[in-house]
Amino acid sequence: MNETATLWWDASANTIRYIDQTVLPADYTIVECRTVGRLVTAINRLEIRGAPALGVAGAFGIALAAQVCQNIDLQAFMAEVHRDAETLRATRPTAINLGWGIDRVLDKIRSSSDIVSARMTAIDEARAIAREDTACCHRIGEFGAALLEHGSPHGSS
Repeated sequence: MNETATLWWDASANTIRYIDQTVLPADYTIVECRTVGRLVTAINRLEIRGAPALGVAGAFGIALAAQVCQNIDLQAFMAEVHRDAETLRATRPTAINLGWGIDRVLDKIRSSSDIVSARMTAIDEARAIAREDTACCHRIGEFGAALLEHGSPHGSS
């Protein structure tokens, strides 16, 4: 279990795992996502929600698409990953972070010379996005906590 992240890459299974937001706070359920179709369902059902989480989901979605793609020709592989990217993007077309995460990973794998390196690059970039997002969210929390330490200007006295 990864209690510090909303969603993450499970390297042992080559899958995405996430906390289902629809059952919180009454239940804490971790879902394993093995296909892009399942990720689409998760986003549509709001099991994964919030701008930062959607950016990470988009990035991991491209990594997942690269892992499950069975094409052995690089051009066909890239074409299929791009089709999966557009399917993911269509789940929430106005979600800027979702598209940003998708595009950032696609941009990284574009110059790959083979499928193996494209797969590795996709996972590495998606993990980098997740780390950056976590660090940003922690900084936001630290700034907020500092404000609370000084007391609210509207608090009761």
